[in-house]
Amino acid sequence: MKKLGKIVLLSSLLINPVTTMNVHAEAIVNQDDKSFENAFTAANSYFQTVISNTESHWNEGKLLFDRELYNTQGDKVAYLFKVQQAEQKQGYLIVGIVGGTYKVLESAREGEHPYQNVNKDESIYLGPLSYYKKITGSNEVQNITSKEINKINKVKTIDSSRLMVQKSDEHLSAMNIPNYNYKRIYDVNNTTNINGAITDTIANIVIYWSYTGYPNLNPNHENYDSIHDNLNRLIKNDSSIAIKGLKEYFSTIGKYPLVVNEYSSKGSNAISNTDLFNKYKDEINANRPVWLNTQQHAFYGNTALTGVGYEEIYDPSTNQWLRAALVHDTVSATTKRDLYVTWDSKFTDVKAIIPG
Repeated sequence: MKKLGKIVLLSSLLINPVTTMNVHAEAIVNQDDKSFENAFTAANSYFQTVISNTESHWNEGKLLFDRELYNTQGDKVAYLFKVQQAEQKQGYLIVGIVGGTYKVLESAREGEHPYQNVNKDESIYLGPLSYYKKITGSNEVQNITSKEINKINKVKTIDSSRLMVQKSDEHLSAMNIPNYNYKRIYDVNNTTNINGAITDTIANIVIYWSYTGYPNLNPNHENYDSIHDNLNRLIKNDSSIAIKGLKEYFSTIGKYPLVVNEYSSKGSNAISNTDLFNKYKDEINANRPVWLNTQQHAFYGNTALTGVGYEEIYDPSTNQWLRAALVHDTVSATTKRDLYVTWDSKFTDVKAIIPG
């Protein structure tokens, strides 16, 4: 029987049973409403479910509230919790509202949270994997990942109707989490900031197949430089030519056939978001890492992620699913570790890469 993790709260924050919340997307939440209690309930339910069903750094960790997160207008949009074991930082959870329910938007099972060196009142969150800090005394924010500085009116903000910490209303609740399903592909490379997000994502997948039955994909067996160089030449971080370039790489360098199946929840051949997740899940279950192109994502903008696993949790009391993709993000402030990102209607494209 696995040990239960410990939960530590500030003594001034008393956790009562979650009852109600109010939908006022434009209101700034006061500290005396129920939003924190709902967020903590969601975080703790998720935390306990993970440590009861998996082995990770969380199993001996403590769940600690760290800070509130804001959008560029100063509205509270999420809560950040950290996991700590003695003096070691063992990951984090960010909780916000999706579809009228407080849920975990993203998490990691190791390392520091992305706001480690940011003042708490300057912590800006524009959705999963999008971390900013407010520059004091100006109308500018800085991307924590790239260090790029932008005017506030130039930064794409969260749709406040989708993600906003709310006041009390009977239509919102925290999620109980009794049922858990998980799959991860181990040993998928995690390329960081070499040739751009699209090219680096594809490189992760090519490198994986080079040591998983397709050795000719890597002409230089000492390192992966030739893979990066050739993919950069063929793809140029351009999604419009990426599939053609990938197939050319397989056929001319590896001498292997390749099938790329594309699935989308948009366009003339659209499938439902649930079906899209199931397509993604099928690939992971077949031990094939996935190219997730998030070009249309309101949070991520033009980028790509390497899908290496999934997590799904069903709550029979509300008949709701909490689904997450386990990804490698080539440009994130939290690279070199697995990240769990909520699967929502904005994940619109799955590209299944199947060597022949």
